[in-house]
Amino acid sequence: MARRLTAKVESSEQCPLFEKTDRMTFDLPELVSEESAGVCAIAVADLMPSILRVAAGGRAPKLPLSCRGCRQGRARASFSLAIDESQIDEQTRAALIPILSKIPLFKNLTERRLEKVLSLVSVDTFDPGQILIEFGATNQPLYIMINGEVEILKPDDKNRLGRIGVLGSGECIGEMSLLTGDPTSATIRCLDEVRALSITKRDFDRLLAETPSLNTYFSKLLADRLKKTSNRLLDDLGKDDDISGDLSMFACAEIIQAIASTNRTGILTMDNKKNSLAMSFNQGRIVNIDTEVDPPQEAIFAALNWKEGTFSFRVSDAAEISQTIALDTMSLLLEGMRRQDEFTDPADDPFEGFEE
Repeated sequence: MARRLTAKVESSEQCPLFEKTDRMTFDLPELVSEESAGVCAIAVADLMPSILRVAAGGRAPKLPLSCRGCRQGRARASFSLAIDESQIDEQTRAALIPILSKIPLFKNLTERRLEKVLSLVSVDTFDPGQILIEFGATNQPLYIMINGEVEILKPDDKNRLGRIGVLGSGECIGEMSLLTGDPTSATIRCLDEVRALSITKRDFDRLLAETPSLNTYFSKLLADRLKKTSNRLLDDLGKDDDISGDLSMFACAEIIQAIASTNRTGILTMDNKKNSLAMSFNQGRIVNIDTEVDPPQEAIFAALNWKEGTFSFRVSDAAEISQTIALDTMSLLLEGMRRQDEFTDPADDPFEGFEE
């Protein structure tokens, strides 16, 4: 099986594409453009014979390889080839492919796409009693269990951890926190020696962008999660038409989904002391957003990050509401939850400049 290789620029003389230390990454038969500083057809053609030999199991050349140059010979570059040692070895890859193909998340992917998944993950081993994920943590990797078992622990009202479940081979851990940006909802601790694949948020987002079927899978996962949390919200707040509460207790996405799932018509107002936002609903669908932010849906995307403040929903007549939002409510929520981490920097907040 081909090995993942990098061609690092060792020297550059008037090259229009590359500077020293730039690189191209090859995962044959692909050239991984998002991990390459540029793509030069001349350099690829000149390097390919050596790349094929190394990928087939040969040794990387000790001396840099030069391209034939361009611009009438005035521009040229030299490259060193290296095997990407951070990748999973061939024997492990062969063993992991059938395991991945049985996991619901990956079961519809081709073997070639599974190879791509394996190029983005690392294999880690954890000792009994070791914590994989802490309750309330953020930016945790996604773990995919290969073997061993972990226990799911949640704190009670006295902050004592209690077991609520056990996970084993083939299970995914941490995917919802990775998708939504929310803190992790449980502590995950190893019951015995655990071997798992891990993938960072950056690589996870890249995988979603490149694999439409995974986007569909996680869209359904998010929709199911929102439905469950909206039911909890309605149970906690009661069945009255008008509802109100604290944003520290109920997330913005939960509130919107609760209104949408019950087909309510009215106006939802949220205030986080610095900014306020009003959304009009008609039969559970957001039809108007009262904000100075342009486009107005950006205000919803930012509000999904509000961790404190108040909200209230007031029933009103549908005739009072004019429709200006074309996207359906679920599409707005799914897009906003994927983009939550964009608004962690105050400079990126679309409300900036509109404070009252």
